[in-house]
Amino acid sequence: MMRHSISSGWGSPPLHPVLDKDQVHLWLTWVDQAIAHVPQLRQILSADEQARTDRFHFERDRHRFTISRGRLRQILSRYLNTSAEQIQFCYGIHGKPSLAGSLTNTGLQFNLAHSGELVLCGVTRDRQIGVDVEQIRPLPKVHQLAERCLSPQEQNSLTNSNSPEETFLTYWTCKEAYLKAIGSGLSQPMDQIEFALTPRVQLQKVLGSSETANLWSLQLLDLSASYKAALAVEGPDYQLRCWEI
Repeated sequence: MMRHSISSGWGSPPLHPVLDKDQVHLWLTWVDQAIAHVPQLRQILSADEQARTDRFHFERDRHRFTISRGRLRQILSRYLNTSAEQIQFCYGIHGKPSLAGSLTNTGLQFNLAHSGELVLCGVTRDRQIGVDVEQIRPLPKVHQLAERCLSPQEQNSLTNSNSPEETFLTYWTCKEAYLKAIGSGLSQPMDQIEFALTPRVQLQKVLGSSETANLWSLQLLDLSASYKAALAVEGPDYQLRCWEI
């Protein structure tokens, strides 16, 4: 089995994690290390999730979806004191999932992202949260992508970068994490969401407004040398805990 290099601080999770309102928990899963559990994970998916799994043409995509949704259910069940298969979801207009049924008023907020062999889940309480992860890869048309997705200031930063592909993916994960947190998907123009990456990552403007930007905390995540990842959280001052499952 392939072992992945991962940054320090990602330990084994407690069986019943305690999530205070000033905390954010991150959970990481490697797809290739969870392949053996696909049959069991499929059993805890809902009928519509199983149907969605079966619509993927390639087996690797079926496995990735099963693992990501199955792990999400297992993770949430640790906080909710309910079985993973009993968790119900509803979806926003742009597809963002949230808890439904009797779990609607628990205050638990979460977000899920996956790319390549990595699945990342963020969980918090009573505040919006978004995560994104992207496997580093060649982007032959990176400057054309930048013209569509980055603000003029961000494009200048990319032009002066020694690693434009990695710089672009860093901006992309920040923007995606924020958009996923607010549940708008790609309906907002990405070049109207502006970040500074130095001296630390910071959301500077949203549709020209710095006031909206000041309501959010952004953080780059050191997961692996092969991935870029970002976390967007509504409000300041939170404690971050990270686990690998």
